[in-house]
Amino acid sequence: MTTPSSTEFITPRALARLGLGLLLLALVFLFRWSIDQGFIGPLARVAIGAGASTVMIGIGLGLSRKRPLYARLLEGGGVAGLYMSAFAAHRLYDLMGTTEAFIQLVMVSAIAIGLAVREKAESLAVIGVIGAFAAPILIGGRLTGPPGEGGYVALVLMGVGLLYFLFGWRALLATASIGGWTVVLVDIVRILDHGGARSGVIDIQLAIAALWLTLLAIPLARAYLHPAEDQIVPLMASLIPSLTAFGASRLLWDSYGTVGDDYVWAALAGGLAVVHLGIAWAFDMRGLRDLSLVQLIPAVVFITAALSFTFEADLLVMALAAEGAGLVWIGRQTRLAPMETTGHILFGLVFAGAALAMFEPNLIDPVVLNSPALARLVIFGLAAMIAYTSKDDPDFFGFHVPLVYSVAAYVGSLGWIAWELSRLSEGQAWVTAAWGVFGVVLVLAGGKERVIRQAGLAAILLAVGKLFIVDLATVAAVWRMLLFAGFGLVLLAIGYWLDRSETDPAPELVTEVPTGPDSDDEVGDPFTLGLSERVEVM
Repeated sequence: MTTPSSTEFITPRALARLGLGLLLLALVFLFRWSIDQGFIGPLARVAIGAGASTVMIGIGLGLSRKRPLYARLLEGGGVAGLYMSAFAAHRLYDLMGTTEAFIQLVMVSAIAIGLAVREKAESLAVIGVIGAFAAPILIGGRLTGPPGEGGYVALVLMGVGLLYFLFGWRALLATASIGGWTVVLVDIVRILDHGGARSGVIDIQLAIAALWLTLLAIPLARAYLHPAEDQIVPLMASLIPSLTAFGASRLLWDSYGTVGDDYVWAALAGGLAVVHLGIAWAFDMRGLRDLSLVQLIPAVVFITAALSFTFEADLLVMALAAEGAGLVWIGRQTRLAPMETTGHILFGLVFAGAALAMFEPNLIDPVVLNSPALARLVIFGLAAMIAYTSKDDPDFFGFHVPLVYSVAAYVGSLGWIAWELSRLSEGQAWVTAAWGVFGVVLVLAGGKERVIRQAGLAAILLAVGKLFIVDLATVAAVWRMLLFAGFGLVLLAIGYWLDRSETDPAPELVTEVPTGPDSDDEVGDPFTLGLSERVEVM
């Protein structure tokens, strides 16, 4: 069969679809007319519809080799007719019970799937899957008997997963995703409005798990085995199913009224993070770097969720800061810019929150040994750690990592000292003294790092400036005396120490090695050696 040109306005495929639609409308009008005239009863109407649909499928099978386009259209129309016949028999005419109608709808779906496999026709598979997911809705309720609605959804998804794995039908996978999540959300809303038994909630949770497994594992498995294929579906599968399944599960149990222990959700989130990190490793070993990197997004989200469920308040802040610092370090070690960027953003947000909180009055006892103070101290320490571990590779898209984090840790530490110690009796004196000690420690610890020494000196000079601007008017006379004397001695000692440490070393001496005629002495007489025979050893 020749393929129609893409420039043709009306194609044979469009004509065939239009003709099939008109034929179906004619049958509907015929049915309506016969009903109005009283010619045929309900049973005859259903029988005629089912028979005509079966004939259409038979004709399609006969034409499958010679006219595959028309064959698929006839088969699709026949399947649609069988769906309508089963629906009418149950909901309109009450000719069969719920169980019988459901079995017939499932059988029609199975026929559609079988035709799809035989004809290699994705459209027929889509029709079958739509009918399979619509079956519980068409019978007017949810499945309560075995295998339950969750088990039924799981069975449908197993078939969808197998078909996608074999044929790579994207529309089929998208249809299964929409249909499966529609069934789940309808059931969650029903529980939210009318309540439900725990067994029903577990049944829905089974459907969510099946959706997660099918929409995540099957596309990624096919991508792993067929790396040359377009990766858009596995990329979407890497991002959406786990996040959607986790959120739907939380919503489900919240609707039921029993969310459960936060540690259970933390373990679940941590497990999903491990799953995505394992997938990232597998695809990296396979050489599929894009699919490997995209796994880091849900992994980071689930790690953050696990920390949120595990810790509270200040412990959560510390945990998130540690996560951000860890992402920065791992990203720099592995040269994964997205991971390092995520770490910088996460750590920056946590650091900004901790820094802004220090502008509020500190009314927490005891001084220093309280959880907000310790949490902020840990955050500033992590900033210093990032600066230190990044010194060998400082640049990140024009962003000088050691400098920015060093300044943040330095300013944050000075602010933390003021925020905590100002609450003590004669607090301003304690702040000044602590700034001085902080500066001395940096000067001594700086060693040959001139920048660290200069930062220490700046802290000392800042404390001296505070002596004149603030402390002269606010602290007691005894404290003023002690502070001025102490800082005077400190500055003298540091000046003396820096003068010695920065003195240029003495130049090396020039040694003259005598060379000359053979002599009985091991070292020749230097007074008998000519100038031309002296060698300077540098």
